[in-house]
Amino acid sequence: MKKITGFIKKFFSPDLPTDLILFNIITIIGFLGGLIAIPFNAVNGTTPALTIIIAIAIINDSICIYEANYRNKLKNATIAVCFTVGIGLLPVMFFLLVVLTAEWFAGSLWESSLYLCC
Repeated sequence: MKKITGFIKKFFSPDLPTDLILFNIITIIGFLGGLIAIPFNAVNGTTPALTIIIAIAIINDSICIYEANYRNKLKNATIAVCFTVGIGLLPVMFFLLVVLTAEWFAGSLWESSLYLCC
């Protein structure tokens, strides 16, 4: 319990600037979402390339959290997250999901349309 309260005090203290608190909320939730997504990808059988991209995003989030909170470089960390994750990694994740599942969707749509027509 002390670790949780220490974590909350460190990253979400009212003494911190508002933009740093918002940055911490966004990046920590992204970090945790990535940690949750990796086991789901393994269970669902998606490509390992998607898992690697998510792992890169997790590493990037952790570096940016460190830079913003411990080295006092919030602006640089914000720019890094926006460009690397938002402009670089998210389109790759989307492309991998669309391209790799398009065949499955096309097959299921084709079969369902044949079923409805005949």
